[in-house]
Amino acid sequence: MGEKNSKLIKRGIIVTILVIIAIIVYMIVLSKNGIIIQNNDENNNTMNIAGKYKIIEMISNGENMNNQIEQMNNLGMYFTLELKDDGTGIINILGEEESLTYNDKTMIFDGDEQSYVIDEEGNIVLEKDETKLVFSKMTEEELNEE
Repeated sequence: MGEKNSKLIKRGIIVTILVIIAIIVYMIVLSKNGIIIQNNDENNNTMNIAGKYKIIEMISNGENMNNQIEQMNNLGMYFTLELKDDGTGIINILGEEESLTYNDKTMIFDGDEQSYVIDEEGNIVLEKDETKLVFSKMTEEELNEE
């Protein structure tokens, strides 16, 4: 009976170690993709979304504008969003840059406060009135092409 308890304890320890390893791997993957929640203080959980983003979807008044975005990109005109760790950033709309500030819920640019969400793919989604903008974090390859 003592040997049976010893085996159960060993299995429990092994399972616990495997769970801890899985959690560590999951956190590493999230942090490398910039999607790790950082606890800056007890009452403020903010998502680390710093980085450069490109627009991947735009819907205005129910009309999908993705073809127009692709055409503009082919002409070297881009919609980008660059967010820095300090809560500041730049939105670039067809070469016109506008400074912005952001926190875990809103961005303020052009004198307008805009709420945003992070979707399940880690994209930044801005929606106001009948306009929806979706920004995807740029890959290293895309950043190097600029």
